[in-house]
Amino acid sequence: MRDLTALQRFSTITFEPLQQGIVTEFDIVKVTEEGEAKTVTVSADVKRPDGQMVPETLVVMMERRARVDGGETRRDWMITGLLEKPR
Repeated sequence: MRDLTALQRFSTITFEPLQQGIVTEFDIVKVTEEGEAKTVTVSADVKRPDGQMVPETLVVMMERRARVDGGETRRDWMITGLLEKPR
């Protein structure tokens, strides 16, 4: 939690536990891929900061991004966006 250094390797966004809650369970509903980008729709149970469990649909946007790892260039998936939709 809150390890932004580790997070930067695979995401440009954060899902803040103290504001947005904690995803306790999820199922991937749909994956749409277009070239170097994809959208993943997830059905999730989110525990809100007030303790309430809320079912949500999360839409995760991802892009292939080049990064250098130990002198080697890799093209990995990077999370670049998130939409939260109540179910």
